[in-house]
Amino acid sequence: QAQPSAVLVGTGGGISSRIISRKLGELITQATERWNNRYIQPADEDEDEYRDRVRMYEQMRSNQEDEDDDDTPWKCNVDLIDDNVAQLFGRSVRGKKEFNDTNVNLRIAIATARHAKDPLAELVYVWNVASDAGVFGTEMLYLNIHPMQKLLPKTLLLREYERVLCSAVAEIGVDVNTACNYDHVL
Repeated sequence: QAQPSAVLVGTGGGISSRIISRKLGELITQATERWNNRYIQPADEDEDEYRDRVRMYEQMRSNQEDEDDDDTPWKCNVDLIDDNVAQLFGRSVRGKKEFNDTNVNLRIAIATARHAKDPLAELVYVWNVASDAGVFGTEMLYLNIHPMQKLLPKTLLLREYERVLCSAVAEIGVDVNTACNYDHVL
């Protein structure tokens, strides 16, 4: 049994995403409280019930190899993530090339997790895709960054995207080891 440290909900569903996020947050809070208090016997629980419950938790943990963090409290967040970039990747040709045997929803979930882990790397990944004419960043034109972006000429918008991405990468930096280990970060 894995204990996630985060549960991500894409914002593409609008208000229903917020409702799902809130309900998941309540469930995760209950689960983490139960797990973190698994060795505390409540007043209304008799000794046999307590031993059965502890045995059940120990059986769940027996399949895991890492027993060192057994005393560490489990923490898990439920986060809303803007999934525009993930939606773009899930339906793109590069998404199909990278995960050819995977359905669209799973590709979107993978891209959402990547975006949550390193948003700048995912935006740069979107930028690095060239069109048939050899122009980089054309996929970014499908992202809704600002309501008035449609009023700008596409070449000017692409130039500004490039300028902002370059300055953000220059300010934050690049982890060369990560870039070498993951193809999508190159």
